[in-house]
Formats: sequence, structure tokens, C-alpha cells
Amino acid sequence: MINIKIFHDNIDFLGGGERLILNLARNLSADIYCYNLNPELEKYIKKYNLKINAKKKLKKNNFLLKVYSFFYFLFLPLRYSSSKTIEIYSGNFSFLSSFFSKGKKIFYCHCPPKFIIYYPQIKKDYNLLSKLLIFIFKSIYIKSYKLFLKKSDFIIANSKFTKNRLKKFTSKNIKIINPPNTFNVNFDNSKIKYSSFFLSNARLDNAKNVFELVYAFEKIKEK
Repeated sequence: MINIKIFHDNIDFLGGGERLILNLARNLSADIYCYNLNPELEKYIKKYNLKINAKKKLKKNNFLLKVYSFFYFLFLPLRYSSSKTIEIYSGNFSFLSSFFSKGKKIFYCHCPPKFIIYYPQIKKDYNLLSKLLIFIFKSIYIKSYKLFLKKSDFIIANSKFTKNRLKKFTSKNIKIINPPNTFNVNFDNSKIKYSSFFLSNARLDNAKNVFELVYAFEKIKEK
């Protein structure tokens, strides 16, 4: 019997990536492995009868927990892996589980790690020691990331934009599968009233670049 297991860094929010993983698990009857599961989300997830294996159940996932998750995923395969397992990876650290695993590996990429893509602008904000540590971590991480992509049996991107970013790390074939849109509402564009504001439904998180949006529109206003 083939077992399907899904690996995702953390379920701290019910964002697009998390909802996709939960839908995959429900439709594929797959187990989910993550480092942290926000206990406030369990009441929303419980009705789907999903099996979620989480190391921690904390409301807030800080930087130190992200470091712990690095080692958690690295040694996790020693507990479960077999050649009859199909493994789906999602996130920035869960792919570490692939290095000791024996199953088929599928990588679904929402976005390559932003702390690598935006490394030049992050580097300006830290002192010399921090810059050195970030540089060492970045070097190790990129080598691990490229090795994972090389070992992956299938690589899937959620958009053409993400696919183009992934091409910087691998020459392998990348399939585009857009996430399902559950808000299929037909409406007449001509009835939309445009005004001088920009609406973003992203959460207030550095990874969502909300402040960059604000700065960009301030510059537009100046011009």
C-alpha cells in the first residue's frame, strides 16, 4: 500500500499555502507533518478529520523555533520513511526531510525562500557579525536547496512567476499547477468603481512586503 505524506514548515496561519496543503491532505488521505500547529486553528481543521503530526502547538512561532524546525525535519525521516511512500514537500525547511528518505519526492513551490531572494537588501540592516552568520547560513542553505531540487522526482510551481524564480536554482523540468481558486464569482468589470487607493489582503508580515507597498505608493505620491 502506498502512503502519502505531506511536509509543511508550520501551520501558524490559514494562508494560501496552508489551505492548499490542508486541501491536498483531505483529497489524498495524506498525513501532514509540520513543526508547529497553532492551537487556535485546530477548531477550524478538526471538522476535516485530518491527521496532523506537529512537534509543537504554540500560538506564536518565533525565530528560535524556526531554528529548531531545521533539525526536526532533518532527522524526521528516520522515523517513517519507506520506498512505498510518496512525499510532498512545501515550505522553506521541510525539504530537509528528503535527504534521509526513501520515497518518491514531489516539491510544490509557492515561492523560493525570500530570505535568499532578497538577501542583498536584508544585508544592509545588520552588523558585521550578523552579516557573516547570514552569509554562512545562506551558502549552506542554497547548496542544500539545489541538492533537494536535484533529488526531487517532480517539481511543481504555483505560477509562471514562481517557475522563473526556481530556474535560478535548477535546470530540471518544472510543471505549473495553479492553486485552486474557491472564489469563482462572475462579475461585470465595467461596474467596478476605481479610486485613489490600493487594497492588499496580505497579513502584516515582513514576508508579504506590505511596507514595500506603502513606500512605493509614497514615492508615486511625491512624483
